[in-house]
Amino acid sequence: MLNQMIDFQKTLFNGSFNAMTMAQTRTGNVMEMFLDQSFWVSEKWKDAISDWTSACQESFETVQKAAEYNWTKMEERVPKND
Repeated sequence: MLNQMIDFQKTLFNGSFNAMTMAQTRTGNVMEMFLDQSFWVSEKWKDAISDWTSACQESFETVQKAAEYNWTKMEERVPKND
């Protein structure tokens, strides 16, 4: 029963996280297209927004790695019911 609860929570987290990642990626792509077509935005601001988008992507990857590590640790500590 506990393993089923863990699997459910893991599936729920992964689905939600994937949706957030997809939204972040698409938003980043839209911003990149917008900035490429915006002649009035200076290179300084384009670079700043690009750096911000990259930082967000790196943070998403860090959160995903931490979650995967913690799910693995939890699964190791919970006895398997065969």
